[in-house]
Amino acid sequence: MADARIKKGSFDDRLGADFLERVPQQPGVYEWIDADGATVYVGKAKDLRTRLGQYRTATRCKVTRKRWEIVRASTSVRFRTCDTELEALIVENELIQQLRPPLNVSGAFEFLYPCIGLRRGAPDLDLVCTTTPEAFTGFTFTGAFRSPATTRAAFASLVELLTHLGHREPSRRVKDLPKIPFSRIVRFRRLAAMWDVVLLRFLRGEGRGALRPLLVALLERPTARRHADQTQEHLSLLQRFSEEECEPLRAVLVSTGRPDTFLPQRDRDRAFLVARAGSIASPPDVGSPAHRARHSL
Repeated sequence: MADARIKKGSFDDRLGADFLERVPQQPGVYEWIDADGATVYVGKAKDLRTRLGQYRTATRCKVTRKRWEIVRASTSVRFRTCDTELEALIVENELIQQLRPPLNVSGAFEFLYPCIGLRRGAPDLDLVCTTTPEAFTGFTFTGAFRSPATTRAAFASLVELLTHLGHREPSRRVKDLPKIPFSRIVRFRRLAAMWDVVLLRFLRGEGRGALRPLLVALLERPTARRHADQTQEHLSLLQRFSEEECEPLRAVLVSTGRPDTFLPQRDRDRAFLVARAGSIASPPDVGSPAHRARHSL
């Protein structure tokens, strides 16, 4: 990996007036390094010379302020070339996960990707939405999903809909499961075991049709019919969750030979990148789960 020391002064003063001429016009990954030798930012580029050249003109204005701050925080920059842009994406992801640069956000916090799990303890059904699946033994987990906001909202909607079908235990009475930050645990009593299969099919990305039994059951519940607008809103949110999170994840799992399995948080981004690389030769139809998988990172 090439390394260029930054001196005090302007971009040219720091890196040298001919620095960009020595940067190849190839795909690659670059690191900005601080005075202690720690990586503060990792990026990828289709063309390293063009991308690093953008730091030369960065100012405090809103559009370029992030690049300006990266340069200010650094004392050196190094880069490596890659054969393709997709290879650069994969290397970038691995470096971000390994080094956790403070100025990177996307990909640096894969441990915050939420997962949804369920556990049948007859006659109860426990549901959990958590970023710490390893803390909950005996649960069957789905995910990991990328968007905390969408996933948590979908989990809340699912809980509200299931409340029409079973008895939701007050959270203060659920004492046999750990209290973990960024986790929500819900226990249902008198909820038939058939719902375990229905929920897993939906969460594993078999489409909104997997929730058809839930829709039919809700139509038979007076409370759901009395709150038809709220019920429809919850169903619409679950449809969005299915399209944006569950179905693309299933497409990636199938393409990598792991259907109906849990994809750990740390492996998620790399799996999506590998699936994207494998789909270049024969692009899927726009709107298909495989297409959404390619564009969900």
